[in-house]
Amino acid sequence: MPTKKRLQITPHDAVIFRYLFQHRMLRIDHLALLTGRSYEALKHRLADLAGAGYLTCKKRPFQKHIFALGRGAVAQLVEQGIVPKEMLTDRIRHQELKDLFLDHSMMVSDFHVALTVAGRAADFKIATWRQGEELKDHVTFRKRGGLETLCVWPDAFFTLEDSKTPARWHPIAFAYEAARQRQSRRDRDKILGYLNYFQQGQHRSKYKVDTFRVVTETLTKARAKNLCTLAGEILPKPARKFYLFTSLEDFSPSAPETLLGTIAITPHDAHHRRLISGL
Repeated sequence: MPTKKRLQITPHDAVIFRYLFQHRMLRIDHLALLTGRSYEALKHRLADLAGAGYLTCKKRPFQKHIFALGRGAVAQLVEQGIVPKEMLTDRIRHQELKDLFLDHSMMVSDFHVALTVAGRAADFKIATWRQGEELKDHVTFRKRGGLETLCVWPDAFFTLEDSKTPARWHPIAFAYEAARQRQSRRDRDKILGYLNYFQQGQHRSKYKVDTFRVVTETLTKARAKNLCTLAGEILPKPARKFYLFTSLEDFSPSAPETLLGTIAITPHDAHHRRLISGL
């Protein structure tokens, strides 16, 4: 799709394109945190980039606009060798996405952005971040004399590395769950799925890691506490410390440094703890 008007692309624009590629969909406040640019300056520039076809913009009543890569930005990233040429022919579907999916995606983006920015202050970095269809997997295990198969599909899987030398801690891997929904049967299935997935060692071939932690983020403290209690009923004692639960009442995506506090609980004990060891 040709651009609607000529626009001179600046190095600042190229940074925006790269962040959108890494995070898929972002709001203006996300980009302000990531780039350090003012909200107003970004607001006008993003409008220009969207009008020229470099970005797509999803508008919802009484909601902040959501931006994603358009054809123009993809072409720029292909030219720089950052994304594969196949992306030029991918259909752009952001305008077709439903509100529930967008709300869920924005919760994931909130966490991803906050983690990225918090890492700058605490000297760690996101070494890898994966999300989407590629993470979908299944685990089959014996239960009550029969076999049960559960889907194991984290909203994201990422590894963190210490930026300091010498490193204070070894790289840590996490499966991340954005639990926006109310309590349901799926809660128990998710916990059982991760437990058996780990016990069977499927994470080693899928993610190339020896171990990982499961971070579940909810909307409220009460929901996080209920999930933590359920995990304590299901998980064997040695596994409980690897399951962490937090909520949007425990930290604020608009203040990424709050992610560095003791905001998580585990079924291992009653103490609040940090999501990231060594800080």
